[in-house]
Amino acid sequence: MEICLKDLEEDHACIPIKKSDPVVSYRETVSEESDQMCLSKSPNKHNRLFMKAVPMPDGLAEDIDKGDVNPRDDFKIRARYLSDKYDYDVTEARKIWCFGPDSTGPNMLLDCTKGVQYLNEIKDSVVAGFQWATKEVSCPLAYLLLSPVLCYLRPGSMPYRPAMPFGNIYFRGSFSSVLSQFKKITPLETWNSII
Repeated sequence: MEICLKDLEEDHACIPIKKSDPVVSYRETVSEESDQMCLSKSPNKHNRLFMKAVPMPDGLAEDIDKGDVNPRDDFKIRARYLSDKYDYDVTEARKIWCFGPDSTGPNMLLDCTKGVQYLNEIKDSVVAGFQWATKEVSCPLAYLLLSPVLCYLRPGSMPYRPAMPFGNIYFRGSFSSVLSQFKKITPLETWNSII
């Protein structure tokens, strides 16, 4: 490394280069599944979101970072890959709503509900809340960013009306539900990555 930096500084760039130690960013993650389901209600108490956080299987975060598991992949091919390599249920793996943060990170939001009406109409708001919770907001314990975690939208989630005029009801609900999961889980770990 020193030889490469010396060649770059003296032979190629011909200018002084400031060198520093590598930066290590720390993130919070979940080490085991919570024993409680987290419920978030809208201000009018009619709309409910149930979520649960579980740890990501070993190697899946690295596969996402390498691009083996990608949000732009065909959902059937991605589901088969997750089923074969990580023993996911194929029907649940087909219902990955998003990756986060920035729609490419190593956090995933999965829809595990069955037969819930109007769920697709709130999907954008729930995804936006999840993205914000995984990118902009620190976890409540050590105030570090969140990575890699699976969040499941669980059965019992129920949008009250199909045409709610304010999508931020679900945005706030998904955001607070994601964060409340980490207050309920005692075994949080720090996960470091070198940038």
